[in-house]
Amino acid sequence: VSSKSSVIGEYQSSLKAKIKIDNPIKIAFNGRYLLDFFQRISGKECILKCNDPLKPAEFSCPDLPNYFYIAMPFRLNG
Repeated sequence: VSSKSSVIGEYQSSLKAKIKIDNPIKIAFNGRYLLDFFQRISGKECILKCNDPLKPAEFSCPDLPNYFYIAMPFRLNG
């Protein structure tokens, strides 16, 4: 996980993940939208489902089976 802002600076971190994917992709989201999702879930686990780095992605939490969040990624430069 990485973040870059011309005002705040850069941040990098890593997390554990179980990945079920044939071809790795790079995908970028507005961090504020992701915080909106993470502030509403109480579990320590989340699921990200995406088919393409430029199509909407679904975030969900196993502890809240009736709740999901859709976020639109943005194009990465470079």
